[in-house]
Amino acid sequence: MLVERSNTANARPVTSPQMVPYAGFPAHVTPRVGDLVTVTDDWPGAAVAAIPVCHWIQGMPKSLPNGGFSVAGTQLAPTPLLENMGKKRIQVCILDTELPTAQVLATRTA
Repeated sequence: MLVERSNTANARPVTSPQMVPYAGFPAHVTPRVGDLVTVTDDWPGAAVAAIPVCHWIQGMPKSLPNGGFSVAGTQLAPTPLLENMGKKRIQVCILDTELPTAQVLATRTA
């Protein structure tokens, strides 16, 4: 994964893009250019690793025509984790991103 500085206020600048392995992502999620990560030197088995920056949202998933979903007004990329959820309130852990759609890392019942 190529890691560069984000446009967000809390990001610390890097002098040049760096290649680091990513860790802590579920098998169904591959970080995209624009997804936010934290680079740490405290990950078992790696000198440095890019790990997910994420947060939880809550609501009822709504299917979108593009195959993605919407939860609590947040546009989500297509994911098998939200298929067949029906109309029940859930919590969704999403990868923070600068892109128009977020990726889903995990779900749980609300």
